[in-house]
Amino acid sequence: MAHRDRLPLLALLAAVALAACGAPAASRDDAGQVRDTCSGAVADPEYATAIQAGSTFMERAMAAFEAPGAAVAVAVHGEVVWAAAFGLADTEAGVPACPETAFRVGSVSKSITAAALARLLDAGAIDLDSTVGDLLPDLPRELHSITVAQLGHHQSGIRHYRTSGEVVNRQHFDSVAAGLSIFAGSPLLFEPGTSSSYSSYGYNLLGALLEAVTGDDYGSLVERQVLDVVGMISTTPDDASVQPPARARPYERLAVAQVVPAPVADLSDRLPSGGWSASASDLARLGAALLDDSFISPDAQDALFADAALPDGETTGYGIGFEVACNPPGPCLAMQTGAVVGGSALLLIDRANGVVAAIVMNVGTATATSAPPPAQPPPDPPELLAPFGGAG
Repeated sequence: MAHRDRLPLLALLAAVALAACGAPAASRDDAGQVRDTCSGAVADPEYATAIQAGSTFMERAMAAFEAPGAAVAVAVHGEVVWAAAFGLADTEAGVPACPETAFRVGSVSKSITAAALARLLDAGAIDLDSTVGDLLPDLPRELHSITVAQLGHHQSGIRHYRTSGEVVNRQHFDSVAAGLSIFAGSPLLFEPGTSSSYSSYGYNLLGALLEAVTGDDYGSLVERQVLDVVGMISTTPDDASVQPPARARPYERLAVAQVVPAPVADLSDRLPSGGWSASASDLARLGAALLDDSFISPDAQDALFADAALPDGETTGYGIGFEVACNPPGPCLAMQTGAVVGGSALLLIDRANGVVAAIVMNVGTATATSAPPPAQPPPDPPELLAPFGGAG
């Protein structure tokens, strides 16, 4: 499967002090007075040793990827037991990151779309075998046979980004449907269902199908079906008008020791696939909800977390909204990474042990000529789960 979004993280760590775990961060108001700005820190004393290990993990991750700011959250059996922020949401103004600061999460937006799909599957509003032709017959005929499952599994044959102008979009689209014009006329890469190739545009089309079956715009249906139910209070379509610490200022890592403010990018072209901003705490809440039978059924959970197969039986390493990694005899892990202009994110779920971890950082590498190597060896994401009882 063609892959795109490997977790870039980063660290002006030599110059940026980490915010103390669980302590309120502070910034200065217009009069120059220091005021507390942070809320949402969680440090369950039962997990004190695990939190210490997790803090070391975050220091290593930020140093490896030179992240100005970051946040992390871990949920165990449905409860967030640790939520903390590190570094700066805005380096120029010296504004600290907070546990509820929203960061651009890139392709973790696909997990949000997958959650909405799962809710609609349970409601009987849509079926995995529903086709584009059934729901959006005005789209080009070449797309008509593509099923909901094929879009979710990246087996649709729809292409991914092609140009730098598509990676760093500057055109505003008023709706998900309007953004389909970017790729709808492109030839398919293969007959749907016969191969696998990662496609953010496929998830944009999936979002449009969800709109078609509900009659709501995508943002409203996600708010109603997912955000309000889960309590994702910091999650919104990316909005540059929101200022730190509520939203982290985005940065780009162009090379080792070269971190700069990110260029202006309009993510309205990719809301279902990469256009959301969210806090680590919200993503951990989402992961926990996806393991809760009262939010989505066990059948819907299986649909998201099962490794999809091709007609020849070969599995692709992707479910719906999540990569799937199985290392027998250990449990399977579901993971979605995100990398977008000015942001990186990770959502990691150990379904068997009920442990979820989320990381967000305000740095990306979308505008780098080539992805710069880590400044030092990064930790392996599953290492964050092990101290909390997950699979390391």
